[in-house]
Amino acid sequence: CHSDNAAPKCPGEGATTQDYTLESVRLGPNLRIMSGGETIRFTSVLGAGAVRHSLDISEAQNDPTNSIPKGTAKGWDPYFLLEVGAQLNWGHVLLEANVTAFIDGASNATGSAGEPFEETGGLVMVGLGLRAGWSEWSPP
Repeated sequence: CHSDNAAPKCPGEGATTQDYTLESVRLGPNLRIMSGGETIRFTSVLGAGAVRHSLDISEAQNDPTNSIPKGTAKGWDPYFLLEVGAQLNWGHVLLEANVTAFIDGASNATGSAGEPFEETGGLVMVGLGLRAGWSEWSPP
């Protein structure tokens, strides 16, 4: 850090910080669709159901205007799941790589004053997945 006139210039000094916790629980069926192949298969998963979001935001530190809200929001909303990938059956070892997308509603997750924590009404999450497992059947 260095001083420029009277004010020190340090990265992050005086920055507003805030802790939060977001938890999601999903309940609903998934349908797995697989191509026919003994060694390599293409797979996809379609799912839909209900998701319960719980958001807890702590009071902001170094926020002199108190402009960042704190509180808790909870509620149930619908969700949709889409997963696309490929599986490799290597002996009895089953390996899978996929792209997963969740589209969660969030308009019913409200705080004590009834305001939704997500203004657009939805959360979109996309990621990559890797799975390893054991198969009881193996290619000849």
